[in-house]
Amino acid sequence: MKNNVTVTVFDKEQYDGEWPPENAAECLAWFAEKIDGIPEEFRDTAKVEISSASGYEGSSYGHIEISYTRQETDEEEQKRETLLEHKAAAQQGRELAEFKKLQKKFGASA
Repeated sequence: MKNNVTVTVFDKEQYDGEWPPENAAECLAWFAEKIDGIPEEFRDTAKVEISSASGYEGSSYGHIEISYTRQETDEEEQKRETLLEHKAAAQQGRELAEFKKLQKKFGASA
């Protein structure tokens, strides 16, 4: 079963370099450019999150994240399922090792 995935198209803090201009018209154009980079069929899922992060000695700085949601591709689904299978197998291996350790400590009939 396919899951939805979030694709981040912009994720920066104010001091990371690229940042929207202060001029309102230029700022709107900057955001429009970022949104235009999202495939048209997913633009209605686009989200813009603007937050503030604490900095050094009580200072703070802005953070902007722009993302959209889409259904995972067949390849992404296969990767996810393979990863889940590997994690389950690893967990089973750890549990079996622990079980054998406890059997050795307490005996098989305990």
